[in-house]
Amino acid sequence: SGVFDGGSDTPSSGSPGGSGRPREQPPVLPDKVREFSRAGIEATIRFEIDAFNYAQRTGDFEPVQKVYNTSTCKTCKLLVERFSEILRNGTHFVDGEYTITSIEAITSIGSSGDHLGDAIVAEAQQKEVKLVDKDGKELKKYPPKSVVKIPYSLNFSAGYWIIQRISPGEVS
Repeated sequence: SGVFDGGSDTPSSGSPGGSGRPREQPPVLPDKVREFSRAGIEATIRFEIDAFNYAQRTGDFEPVQKVYNTSTCKTCKLLVERFSEILRNGTHFVDGEYTITSIEAITSIGSSGDHLGDAIVAEAQQKEVKLVDKDGKELKKYPPKSVVKIPYSLNFSAGYWIIQRISPGEVS
């Protein structure tokens, strides 16, 4: 980051800020994600939601991509691509935070010895969400979203959890 320190107001995905956006520190991957345990899965998913909320406010998707395997997780890849497209030139979301209401996680060992994790994540967007441009002008509004349950599949490799699949709409 820091490529555009010369005054360009078109930050790359690695340099958040852009005029009008809040400046804040990115979320830090917690040590718990290095545990092959239900607590490790939960820490990974909580980090993913925190990092996604951060990306909505700042346009910086680097932190959330630390726990996404975008080659296997089509939803992860689409989230990053679509939101990166929307959140250009200082455009950002206000009050778009997702809140986790529960995580039910299990670990298992796959038939080939893979360390696997599955979770059902209940989350909601509790406020009306606004998409605003770099000058704070409202571009669009989205209604709050009630609690939805979303299945996650994870893999524990290289010493930490990676999200392999998110399947929105599969659990009611």
